Amino acid sequence: MNHSLFDHVLSIVIREHTEARAAMKCQNCAATMSLMETKNYFYCEFCGGFDFPGENKEGFVVLQEALDELVCPVCKTGMSLASISDHRVLHCTNCRGVYVANTTFRQIVDTLRSESNGPGTPQPIDLKEYERSVDCPACERRMKTHPYYGPGAVVIDSCSACHMIWLDHGELKVIVDASSNARR
Repeated sequence: MNHSLFDHVLSIVIREHTEARAAMKCQNCAATMSLMETKNYFYCEFCGGFDFPGENKEGFVVLQEALDELVCPVCKTGMSLASISDHRVLHCTNCRGVYVANTTFRQIVDTLRSESNGPGTPQPIDLKEYERSVDCPACERRMKTHPYYGPGAVVIDSCSACHMIWLDHGELKVIVDASSNARR
C-alpha cells in the first residue's frame, strides 16, 4: 500500500477541484486554468498563459485553497493542496500543519537539509506532546504519537494504515535544521 492511498486521495481531490476552482482564472483571457500535474503552476489551455503562485514564508506553495474532503486533524478546517520542494502535500493554512506520505516526507527532508544552513538550536521534547490524540485525515483512525526517529527533537504523528505523517507547525523546520553532527 505504501503511499498509494495518499496518491489516490490526492488525485481525486485534484480532479474534482480543478474544474471547481473558479478563483483561478487566467489573467489574460479569464478562462479556467489547469494545475499542471507535476509542477507548481497553472496553465491556460485557451491562450497559453501561466500563473506561478509564490511560496509562503515556510516554503509552501499553496496550489488549491481549503479542500473539504480532508480536514486538518488539529483545527478541523479544510487543508489545502500545496507543494514544498516540488512534492505534493496537504497543508493547513490555519494552524500551518502538514500531512505528507512517509516516502515523500523523507525526500522533502533530504532536499531541504541539502539547502539548510543548520544547525538549529537543540530543544528538548515537550512531554505534553505525547498526551495528545490526533486522528488521520484519510482513514480517521487514531495516529501513533511518537518521537521523530532522526535528528531534531520533535514528536510527530503517523498513520501506519495510510503510511502518512502529520507534522505540526515548525516541526519540519526543527527536523531540517537539526545539528549536522546529529545527522551523521
